[in-house]
Amino acid sequence: MGLDESEIISLAEQIVGFSGELVDTKGYINLHTRFGEAGRGQKTISVRYVVVDVNTSYNVLLGRLSLNKLGAIVSTPHLAMKFPSDRGSVMMVHADQRTTRECYVASLRLTPTETTVKRDVNQRMIALTDMDPRVNDEFRMKPSNDVTAWLPGPKADMLRP
Repeated sequence: MGLDESEIISLAEQIVGFSGELVDTKGYINLHTRFGEAGRGQKTISVRYVVVDVNTSYNVLLGRLSLNKLGAIVSTPHLAMKFPSDRGSVMMVHADQRTTRECYVASLRLTPTETTVKRDVNQRMIALTDMDPRVNDEFRMKPSNDVTAWLPGPKADMLRP
């Protein structure tokens, strides 16, 4: 990005990684970030980026504060984000499904950096790449037997018995 490391403001804090490990931060930097495309609509907001040195397939993670400043609505299943531009039009940023899959598979092969520390030293260190989000053994609520199927619409006769 052409930024000098001296522009990073020191921050001696740790953040919690995706699998619960503690990650050392290098610092943070405040940057004006432009979302959108020139000529079609844009929005610029100030974003505080926390800088970490870890192996990950992500370039940046936007937090709720930045998403709220942007006025963004995020749809994870659609890999899309919509937000109002400075012109008042609605802009959309979306990811490519194939590229997303390739990044995900690549992230499973990454090795953790030495700066990550597990909270409980008696447990085996778990890397982000060891956690497959598609595997979920947690209890899920099931619908009760008191369920009526229906189709949304203006007529009451659209209800199924």
